[in-house]
Amino acid sequence: MSSLSKSVAELANSNANLTQQCSELTDDINQLLLNVDNKVDTAFSKVRGEIKNTFEQVLYVNADQALGSDSNDGLSLQTPLKTIKAAVAKLVPGCFARIMLAANDVEHVCATVTVPDCSVIFSAYTEDDWQAIGLKMRFSGSIAFNTRGDNASISLELFGEFQKTILMAGNRLFENLGKAAFSLASDSASFPVVVFHRNTTGQFFPYFVAANYAKFSKIGLLTMSNVTFASHISNIAGETVYEPMPHIRLDTPPVGGAVLAVFNNVDMHCEQLSNPGVELATGCYLISKVTGLNHIAPPVAASS
Repeated sequence: MSSLSKSVAELANSNANLTQQCSELTDDINQLLLNVDNKVDTAFSKVRGEIKNTFEQVLYVNADQALGSDSNDGLSLQTPLKTIKAAVAKLVPGCFARIMLAANDVEHVCATVTVPDCSVIFSAYTEDDWQAIGLKMRFSGSIAFNTRGDNASISLELFGEFQKTILMAGNRLFENLGKAAFSLASDSASFPVVVFHRNTTGQFFPYFVAANYAKFSKIGLLTMSNVTFASHISNIAGETVYEPMPHIRLDTPPVGGAVLAVFNNVDMHCEQLSNPGVELATGCYLISKVTGLNHIAPPVAASS
């Protein structure tokens, strides 16, 4: 073989080796890009999951100290939080959350539930192996549920065929420092949500406020269904007896706007009930559907 032919053969072989190396390098680069794509997809999937978990939350609360703990994540029936306060602390503005409260006849105790600018639904849940069923909530602060922001909503959807009670030390069920929607409901007329309050000395506040709109410029919303208000509940000869509060009202300050209130099967045991549908203060109105609002006044003592 001539030297020229030999050089050509060596060059061809070198080109073949170079082509093979380029092909292998291309495969390596493609594999690296695939690995990067997979890692990016995994990262985005994790971020999407974390965003969803942050803004679409379901949290479980069990006040039984043997089952609930505020060191739990609250994300399942097996790892419930112990207090409502710990559940609300996990909420962020703009989120939608459902807080599931164990209806195991163990009292959920809280001072005031202050909800950020988000939508929260409180619901009840039960387990088949619980010996006692019933939802009990007790609030030691002057206000039970408060809000922050202009788009907050609080709904208590306390459904189920069992007793549901909210015991209050203070005189405000709902209070709002923005514009808010409030809802309190049971799905059973036979098992309504019973709201009652008396402080430790047994003395009443001058009035009980179902909803107070402290600052708003448009329309606030309040809905109630299958709810009973009273100062005390007792059982006499097997019958439930509700003792009246002195005064129940919706309260709004003279800053304009209105409250739209809708009632369905709401019994208010009280001596005095503020008349819905009137101008409560200059430029401030309560617009209500009162067909389902029942004022149950105490019987008038017979004169001697």
